[in-house]
Amino acid sequence: MEDLQSRGPVLLLLLVTLVCTASANVADLAKRLEAKYELINHNPGGTYYASIILTNVGNIPIDATGGWSLNFCHENIVEFERFNRSTEEYLPTRRGGFILSHISGCLYKFTPDPQGFQAIGPNQTRRITFLSPFSISGIFDVYPNIYLADNTQSAVISNTRDTRLFVAPFKNIFQYTRHPPTDPILPVSPIRSYAVLANQSYPALQPGDIIPTPLLIRSVPSNRKVFIDSSWMFYSGTNSPQVVELMSYFQKTLDIPVSTTPKQSDVIAIGIVSDVPSFVENSDEWYNITVSATFKYVNIVAKTTHGLLNGFQTLLNLLEVKVKPDNTRVFEVPEIMITDSPRFKHRALLLDVASNFFPLPTLEKLLRIMALVKLNKLHLLLANDYGARLEITSIPGFHIIASKRCHDETEESCLSPQFGSDPSGNGVGSGFYTATEYKMLLSIAKQLHIEIIPTWNFDSNMRASEIAMRAYSKATNDNTMNWSLPVLDKTSEVKPNLFRLGKVDPCAVETERFIRTIISTIRSYHTDAGYPLKTFGIGGDDTDIDAWLTKCRVRNKINRPGNPYVHRKLEFNQMLAKIAVENDVTLNAYDNQFTAFPTTCFNSTECTDWFTPYDLKRWMPNTFRASVTHREPTVMTLTRLRFKNLNVSELGPHDAETKMRMFQRNGYSSIISLQDVLDFTIKEEPGPYVPGEMPLGRSPIPLQHVYSMWPEALCCNRYECNRGAFSYRGRRIPLCVEDVNAPGPIGMQAFLSTRKVRTESNLFLLLFPRLIAFAERAWHRASWENTIRRPIRNLTAAGIAEVHDFQKFKAILGTKLLPTMDKYKAIYYMAPPGAIMRNVTTNVNDQNRAVSAHTEFPGFVAQIKTDKMPDFEDIVNNKIYSIQHAEFRTRNAQSTRFSRSEVVLSNFTDKYAREHMEMMSDLAETSVLEYPIQTTLRNQDDPSGLVSFAIRPELPLYFDREFGRFFNRTGFQAFTRIRPTLVQQAMQNREQHMRMMEAHRRFRDSKSEDKSKRTENSTQTNRQLDIKEQTTRPKRTDNSTQTNRQLDIKEQTTRPKRTDNST
Repeated sequence: MEDLQSRGPVLLLLLVTLVCTASANVADLAKRLEAKYELINHNPGGTYYASIILTNVGNIPIDATGGWSLNFCHENIVEFERFNRSTEEYLPTRRGGFILSHISGCLYKFTPDPQGFQAIGPNQTRRITFLSPFSISGIFDVYPNIYLADNTQSAVISNTRDTRLFVAPFKNIFQYTRHPPTDPILPVSPIRSYAVLANQSYPALQPGDIIPTPLLIRSVPSNRKVFIDSSWMFYSGTNSPQVVELMSYFQKTLDIPVSTTPKQSDVIAIGIVSDVPSFVENSDEWYNITVSATFKYVNIVAKTTHGLLNGFQTLLNLLEVKVKPDNTRVFEVPEIMITDSPRFKHRALLLDVASNFFPLPTLEKLLRIMALVKLNKLHLLLANDYGARLEITSIPGFHIIASKRCHDETEESCLSPQFGSDPSGNGVGSGFYTATEYKMLLSIAKQLHIEIIPTWNFDSNMRASEIAMRAYSKATNDNTMNWSLPVLDKTSEVKPNLFRLGKVDPCAVETERFIRTIISTIRSYHTDAGYPLKTFGIGGDDTDIDAWLTKCRVRNKINRPGNPYVHRKLEFNQMLAKIAVENDVTLNAYDNQFTAFPTTCFNSTECTDWFTPYDLKRWMPNTFRASVTHREPTVMTLTRLRFKNLNVSELGPHDAETKMRMFQRNGYSSIISLQDVLDFTIKEEPGPYVPGEMPLGRSPIPLQHVYSMWPEALCCNRYECNRGAFSYRGRRIPLCVEDVNAPGPIGMQAFLSTRKVRTESNLFLLLFPRLIAFAERAWHRASWENTIRRPIRNLTAAGIAEVHDFQKFKAILGTKLLPTMDKYKAIYYMAPPGAIMRNVTTNVNDQNRAVSAHTEFPGFVAQIKTDKMPDFEDIVNNKIYSIQHAEFRTRNAQSTRFSRSEVVLSNFTDKYAREHMEMMSDLAETSVLEYPIQTTLRNQDDPSGLVSFAIRPELPLYFDREFGRFFNRTGFQAFTRIRPTLVQQAMQNREQHMRMMEAHRRFRDSKSEDKSKRTENSTQTNRQLDIKEQTTRPKRTDNSTQTNRQLDIKEQTTRPKRTDNST
C-alpha cells in the first residue's frame, strides 16, 4: 500500500506524458490548415448563426484519412435543437462534410464523414455553419486554440494559438447587437462619447483629495508643503515584531532609513495608541496622520498595525515625486491632518483562479494595488469544475491531474482542455500553486494586511476534484476519500455547463474525509506562514434535488419523508459546521448554501418557505460562525409579500423582511456582492472589441454604476425601491420593513470569473479602474447615498452632489492613481476619446473637418490618425484636417499606454446609430427584413437540419409600421388576414377616443364659461354693494376728526415708556 502511494504521482505523470505527445500526422495536418471563426448574424429571439471556415494553406489536398477530428470549445451549445441533454448525444448532424458530436463541457468536435467528406484542395476553403442559442457580444466570447486530434494525440491550428485574431471582424448591426433590430444597446461611438464628455467639468483638486475619500480632513489654508528627502528617517517608539516588520516595508517602499533614536524633525513617526475617537467605525483600521510644515515631521498613529498601514497608504497617495536640478528625488506632501476609518470591515475581491490559472507574480501585483486603495480581503477560488489549483501535500499527486488540461477524452490523465486551453497540457489553462508558492503569497498578504480567503467549492462544482480523486485512488489504491460513484456517470442529470460529474455527495463518509483534509491542509499552510486561517469559502451553488437523493439511495441511506432534500441539506451543513469548528474557521458561502429550500423556487406557491435560512442557533454548534455572500440584485429589496396575493388568508411574522435581513436574524453575517453592479466579468461598455462578456439580457457595468451604488439602502437599491403597504384585516402591512437597528451588511465583495480571461492584461483591463471605484464605495459613505439611518430628503440635491463627487473621483484617477498604476506596470481599461468632426464649409465634397475631442480622464490625451497621415498625433481642438476616414485613440501622459482605436468615416460619424436608423427605415418601407444567413447562404438551407443548417422560422423578420409590431412569416400571414379588422377596430377606438376628448373639451369649456359668468355676476354685485355702502355711510365731520386726534394724543401720553430691561 505504501509503495503504491509513493509511486502514485510518478504513474500519473507518466500517463500524462504519454497522452499529450504530439502526433506527426496530426501536427502536419494542423500546419496545413488555417481556421477562422465568423459570426454571421444574431436572430430575433436569442439565437445566432456562426461558421468555422477552414482553409488549406498547404500544397496537397486534405482528406478524411487518419481518423482526425476538429476540436474546439464553444460558449453556447452547437446546434442545440439537435442535442439531447439527457444522453449528451446528437441526432445525426453533418455540417460541411463533418459529423458533429459533443465531448464534454464546452468541447465539441467535427469528424470527417467517411462517406460524405470531400477533400479540401490547396487554397480551398470549407465552411462549417451551425446554429447556437443566446448571443456573442464580441471576440472575447470566442475561445482560441482550435485543434486537430486523433484518438490520443493533438496539435493546435497555428493561427488560433493563444489569440483571437482568427475571429472575423464584426462589421454590421446583425453582429454587434444581440437582438437585431430591437436591441437598444449599441457599441459606443466617438461622437456619442463626445456628447457626454463635452458637458463634464472637473473640479480643482485640493490637498487631501485621495482615493478612498478620508472620513475627516483638516487642511491648512496656506497650502504649505513638506519636502521629504534623503535626510529624513522613519522612527517608531514601539518595538513589537509586527511594527518592526511593517517598518521594513515602509523603508523599502520610500527608500528612507529607520532611526533607532527619537527625532524632533525630518522624521516620519509611527506609533500605536489606545485612544480612538468615539465617532469612528471599525476602529481596528482607524488611523490619524498629521503632516506639519512648521516642525517638519509626519506623524502616523493608529490602534493596530493595520491602521498604521492604512495611514502609510494615505501618505503614499498624498505625496508627489519631484526631481531637483541635481537629479535627486524628493517627496512633496501638503500640510494636512486626516482622521480616517472604513465604513465596512469586509472589502473584498473574489478572483477565480480555478477556471483559468494566474501565476504568483500577477497575484502579488494585484495585492499591492489592492493595498493602495485599502481593500483588505482577497478570496481566491482555488477549485471548481474546471480545475483545482493548489498542491495538497496530504494527497500526493492529486494536483497533477486536477490542474492540468490536455486532450484526453477519457479524462484519466488530465482534465479536458476547457475554455480554449492548450491541448498539449502546457501553457494557458494548466498550472497550480505549490505549497511553497502559496505560503509566499500569504507572506506578502500578511505584510499588506490583506486576508487571503481560500475557496474550494464543496457544492455542485466539484468535477475537477472528483476526477483527480478517481485518478489518485486508481494509482494508489487508496479509496478513503474517493466519494465518486461511476455507476451514475451516464444517468445523472446534466448540469448547465454540460457536465454530469462534480455534484457533491452528502451521504458519503468519503466526502467528509476529503473536505476535512482540504481545509486542515490549507490551514496548516497558513500556520506555517504565520498568518492564521480565519475564513474558508465553500462555494454554495445548489445541487439538483434528484442528484442528492439518488446518491443517498445508491448508498442505502433512507431519505426521510416530507422534505428529504431539506433534511439532507441540513445534515450536510451540520457536517461542514463541525469541520469548521474543529479548524476554528468561519465558513463563507453563497446564501444558497444555507437556504433551507431550493433556490429555484420563484414564488410562495412552489415553496411556502422559500429563501428561509437554517437557524444557526438552533441547528449548528454554538461556536460555529458563518458569513453569506448575496449575489441577487433584489436581496435588499425583495420580500415574500411581493409574491403573495393581497387577499392572502395568512401572513407570516417575517413576510415583510428582506432576504438579507432574514439571514441576519438567523445568525449570519451578510456580504453584498450584487451581480448587476459588482460582476467585473461583464464589459465596462458595449462593443465587440471591449474585454469581457455581456450575455443576452445583461447590460454593461460602467465605472459610474460601481461608484454610485447604495450598499446600505435596505428596501431600496440604486434603481428601485420596495416601499408602500397594503391593507390586511383592517391594518396597513408594509411591503418591506426598514429596521434602523438592524446590523446591516458587514461589507462588500466584487468578483470576476476568468472563464474567458486568459492573460494578466485582460484580467486587469476588467478589474481597473472599476475596482478602484468599488474600493471608494466600500471605504467611504458618501453624503448622497440613501441609507436607513440617513435617508435622502432631497433627491435633486443628492443627484447634483453625486455628479460633482464622481467628477472629482475621475480627476483623482486621471492625475494620481492611474499614473501610479503605470509605475506598477498594471494595465487598466482606457476608452477611446469622444470626438466630433464638423464641416468647415457648406460644400458637400469638401473633406476638411474641424476636429475636437475629450478623454474620459483629465491628464490623458486624445489622438487622431487620418487616411492621409502616417501615424497618430495629438488632437488640438478645432484644428482642421482633411479626412475621408479617421482613427481616434487615447494615450496616457507618458505615451506608454494607448486605448484601442475607433474608425470614423467623415460622412458617417456614428456608423452604429446610422446603420440602425437605416435598417429601421428600410424595414418601415418594405415591411420585411432579411438576415445575412438568408442573403449569403440561402442555398445551403436544409430544413431537416441533417446535412446543413436550417433557417429559423422567425426569419425573415416582418414589421407592420402602423401597429409597430414584429412578426415571423407565419405570424405575419396570420396578422395580414385579420389586419383589416384590427385597422377598423383601431379607427373605431380612435374615433371613440376623439369623441371622448371632444366631450371632455366641451365640458371643460362649459365649466370655464360658468365660472366666468359667476365671476362677472359677482363683480357686478360687489359694485352695487359698494355704491349702496357709499350712499348710506355717514359723513365724517370736523368735530369727529378733532375728537379722534385728541384721543390719539391721550393714548400716547398714557402709554408706559419702554425701559432698558424690556429692550
